[in-house]
Order: sequence, then C-alpha cells, then structure tokens
Amino acid sequence: MRRRKFIAGIGAAMVLPLPSRAQEGRVPRIGFLAPQEDAKRIAAFRLGLGEAGIVQGRDAEIDMRTGGYAQMPGFAAEFVRERISVILAAGTLAAQAARTATAAVPIVFVMGSDPVEIGLARSLNRPGGNATGVATISHALLPKHFELLREIVQAEGTIHVLVNPQNPDASNQKKEISAGAATLGQRIVFLEAASNAELEVVFASLARQSFRALLVASDGFLNNRPGQIAALAARHAIPAISHLRSFTEAGGLMSYGASAPHAYRQAGVYVGRVLKGEQPADMPIQQPTSFELVINLKTARLLGLMVSESFLQRADEVIE
Repeated sequence: MRRRKFIAGIGAAMVLPLPSRAQEGRVPRIGFLAPQEDAKRIAAFRLGLGEAGIVQGRDAEIDMRTGGYAQMPGFAAEFVRERISVILAAGTLAAQAARTATAAVPIVFVMGSDPVEIGLARSLNRPGGNATGVATISHALLPKHFELLREIVQAEGTIHVLVNPQNPDASNQKKEISAGAATLGQRIVFLEAASNAELEVVFASLARQSFRALLVASDGFLNNRPGQIAALAARHAIPAISHLRSFTEAGGLMSYGASAPHAYRQAGVYVGRVLKGEQPADMPIQQPTSFELVINLKTARLLGLMVSESFLQRADEVIE
C-alpha cells in the first residue's frame, strides 16, 4: 500500500476562485484511488486538469491512495471523512468502493466495465447520480482479442485466459469472457493467478500444452505486471494478447484496446469541470472512439510466427 500527497507548489490564487475553494476556504483536494501509482496515467490526468484550467498546487491538490482490492473501501471512506472535493477512481472496483462510501462527493471514474450494468449510472448520456467518467467497456473487445490471436497464431485450438480469482468481480468477468468466446465458437480454458508465484506456476503449466495461446484479462493485479507477464510469455514461448499497450512495449506479442493515457486525460478534464461547479449527474459518460492495435514484431519472430503484411498494415504501431 502506498499513500502520497502530490503538491507541486502553491501559486497565486485564481482571479475567479473555484466554487469549492470559496465555500470551504481551502484549496480543493482530489482523491486519486488506484491499484497502483502509474506515472504515465498521472501525467495524462494532470494534462487533462490543465486543459480544464486547473493547475495542481495552485488550484487543487492530489492525494493518492494505492493498494489491493480489500483496501479500496477503507481508502474511499477515508477520503469522505477528510472532506475530499472529488474522487478519481481508477478501475471498476475503485469506482464501486467510492460509490458505496458516498452518494454526495463527486466521483469521476476510468473503468473497463459498463457503469450502467453495474449500477453506477442510470444511463451513459445522463448518469443521474454523483458518478461519471470514462468507460472503455473492455469486455466488448473480447471477441476481437480472440480473432486477432487466432489470426496471428494461424491455427485453431483452445485459447487459455488468465484471470485473477481474487478479483471481486471475477465471476462476472468469466461470464463476459465466456460469452465473447461463444460468439466465435472459441474454446477457452481459464487459468488463475493472484500472486507472482502463481504466475510462475501458470506459465510453466501452459508451456506443457500442445497448443499455446493466451489472453490476459483486465485486472488490477495483472494490469500492474505487464513486464513480468511479458517476460514469462517470452520464456515459455507463449503468444499472448492483452488490452494494455504497456504489455506489448514490455515484450508481449500484441495488444488491442483503448489508450489509457487518453482516458485519464479525459478524466482529468472532467475532474476540472467538476471542481468548477458542474454536476456529474449531467455529464455524459465518455467512451473511446478508437482502439490501438500494437504488435511486437521482434517477439513474433522469436516465437516463429509469420505476420502477414495485411496484419501489419492494420496495426497502429509495429515494435521492431
């Protein structure tokens, strides 16, 4: 668990004070609730704040809490007790913890789940409560992940799916993944890991299979380890796909998903607008309009995979 307060320095007050500062007589505080501290996402979030006219240290402070799923409710409750001005929730579980802790403090989330399906909003256009943000709805991409993996491996067989059984939403996640596979008639087998040691065991067992191909599901624990998972996949010669670009940058075969920095930049803009007085209930939930396909051609060659020219032309980035 990590607890940090980001303060970039106190500057001159704004000519037109923010509503929360005027009401509370203090610089507004943004509670950043996340599984891990990610420098790129924090930088993108700050950029979005700046676009909304909010300068960290002058107009607002950022308090960060990072930790496992079990810690999220406690952190969210702590933010409420400390009269935080707005909560930025990174991930579905963080958003749910924040919403359980308060129906009054504004919440801006970035998540892969459908916020309407899980009860965080009445609709995407008019959330109607105290929560809004950016929803990548990553489960909608699952059929595409299976298609890409089958195309590049150029063979049919059972695709293994890595999930974290300790994720409180693991049961629903498995249902969504199974439904995505069913649309393609794809056979799947779930593999489970909730620790570094379990990851080692999972990959060693997968290496003994006659057909090896892996989809890494979205999860706080797994998302935090793109380098470790990419290294294990390389060690055991396993073609793998993730929704995270960082996985491919770390040496994984490929990734397909929304741009995380862009999502956090959008969230930063929304937090800035909330600090200036807008209500989450009236702010439409944003969704990505484009997705990035990134392939690591060096990894493909090491795996002995022939990548077609048409596949490379469809990729947004080819890492060599």
